[in-house]
Amino acid sequence: MSLRDNILFGYKVSNEELEEVLKVAGAEELISILDEMVGSSGRGLSDGQRQRVGVARALLSRPNVLILDEALSAVDSKTEGKVINSIRSYLGEDSIIVIISYRLSTVKDSDRIVVLDKGKIVAVGTHEELLKKSKVYRELIERQLIREE
Repeated sequence: MSLRDNILFGYKVSNEELEEVLKVAGAEELISILDEMVGSSGRGLSDGQRQRVGVARALLSRPNVLILDEALSAVDSKTEGKVINSIRSYLGEDSIIVIISYRLSTVKDSDRIVVLDKGKIVAVGTHEELLKKSKVYRELIERQLIREE
């Protein structure tokens, strides 16, 4: 099926709405190939493009609650941050976005961060609060900074 049909499966929206969610999902480069055929499971698209198509598809329903579980792990952290900020703007303040991520740069601007250690909640707060009060959070950040160098 075409990329357009793949994204719109089960939805009826205008071309403008489709293009808008693709832009919000950081997949505007796909607008020019919407009528091209893609293989099953998005064969022919990169992992990052497939993930952003999945985000665009989720946005079509204008959810009140959106759960992103490593939804953008195949894109660089800068793109991921840009897309998450776009999603926040698109859905508005009344929506809840739950972001599950190992990438701390993804969650640092969140209203509330929940830190898990061995399956248990060990701290809850903003990035700044957790830097002050959570040894586990600080260690996670330090480990990630070392890996990025």
